[in-house]
Amino acid sequence: MIVTFILGPSAAALYRGVKSVHNLAFNSGQAFALVVSSKLGRAIAPLLRMRAAAALAGVAGIIGLLMLTSWIALRVHLFPTGLLGVPALQFGFLFAAFLGAGVIFICRIFSLHVFSVDRRWFVKISSLEVGASLLLVSLLSYAFGLIGATLGIALAGAIVLALSTRIRAKPAPVSV
Repeated sequence: MIVTFILGPSAAALYRGVKSVHNLAFNSGQAFALVVSSKLGRAIAPLLRMRAAAALAGVAGIIGLLMLTSWIALRVHLFPTGLLGVPALQFGFLFAAFLGAGVIFICRIFSLHVFSVDRRWFVKISSLEVGASLLLVSLLSYAFGLIGATLGIALAGAIVLALSTRIRAKPAPVSV
């Protein structure tokens, strides 16, 4: 509704397609996290201790994969992005859409970890995610149009992901 109000019905129709991809990423991430939930803490621990060079290489690889996915989606006309104009803007829109989906997928995995470690922080982070999403989609769609609305979701997810990686398991109480 926010995108419809700010950008109009034609942009909102295209944004609904992006939201479908984001919903798929949300559900897939949640399902994946539930399947591996018993081993989630052990799987996330090495990621949290990763060196900067390895993390940077991983991020570069993921961005490369997102660029390839966006280019393929542009070539096969996965979304009717012609109303955005030049192919560079269409590619930017698709990249923002898939970036948001990737961040949402990873967020769901870390959210289950946060839920299992500290439920109060889970509620706080989830509330922040909703507020940040609404605020960033509103502001960025007003400033940058449809690409801004799509990036708003990715930025809100990145904020939540950054906070989620900071939540650690509480030490077990020592019994005497």
